[in-house]
Amino acid sequence: MKKTTVGESGITDTRSPTAIGLAWASRVTTISTQMVLLGLSGYWLDNKLEIRGLFTLLGFSVGMTFGTWQLIRFTRQPERSVSETGDGR
Repeated sequence: MKKTTVGESGITDTRSPTAIGLAWASRVTTISTQMVLLGLSGYWLDNKLEIRGLFTLLGFSVGMTFGTWQLIRFTRQPERSVSETGDGR
């Protein structure tokens, strides 16, 4: 027997709590990787152009801004039910 959970948005989800947690962990890991990669790209560009910190600061600033925006967007969008997508995504 599958458990059905209803979120604040009223959408049902038949996945286990572990599956739901892993889905959120995957989202957060992806976003944090994007944040860090932009900063590291700026660091690499600074070293290539022999500039002290300009692109590193820009990269991390853009990465943090973009990452924060993505996190806010993910928390505001309702979870789709398994029946809507057929595969739990």
